[in-house]
Amino acid sequence: NSNTLSLKSALEDEGFTVSLSSTNESSYNGTNPALSSYDAVIHLNGTTTYNSDMPIGGQNALVDFVNTQGGLYIHSEWTIWANSQRGHYSNMAELILFIYSGWGTGVNTYTEVNAQSSHEILDDIPVSFSVSCGWNKGIAKTFESNPVTVLMTDNHGDGIVIREYGNGKIMGMSHSGNENSQSTLSDSNIQQLYICLLYTSPSPRDG
Repeated sequence: NSNTLSLKSALEDEGFTVSLSSTNESSYNGTNPALSSYDAVIHLNGTTTYNSDMPIGGQNALVDFVNTQGGLYIHSEWTIWANSQRGHYSNMAELILFIYSGWGTGVNTYTEVNAQSSHEILDDIPVSFSVSCGWNKGIAKTFESNPVTVLMTDNHGDGIVIREYGNGKIMGMSHSGNENSQSTLSDSNIQQLYICLLYTSPSPRDG
């Protein structure tokens, strides 16, 4: 939709090469497209496929993309909901960084965690900003290794989180991404979070 295209344009304006997949998640099997030539995957969910699971081959490809290839994986709220409420993405548990305890919609305020104020991802992000969106109500998951770092909280829990996993990195955002009824991805501060994360995650092919 137009907000997805707005995010694409914002990333391209910063010099990134962006491809929109011709395959939605419910048909993604890990080869359409293969991920070997990509540095980052932004997993958009919330338009028409949120009730459909991803094939196991696609899930395993994304895990390998982060863990082995050193790629960056970014997800948002509908993926959290589908994992918790529909049992989807069972092979991707290490990539989904939030616990689901409900949802909200309206104006959500993201606020920097004081202890993370000097984090490079937050360099060009306001200490606090508000955006119209749907959002996950919940906190970051606890993992036995490679813990989640909470960069920003929101109205009802943790909002922007990151985790290193294997050779790669994950960012989770509590907002609902490209949900049709929301203009979240057109928000300049949300776009800047994607941009800052990409800038701080060098291509594995660059060393």
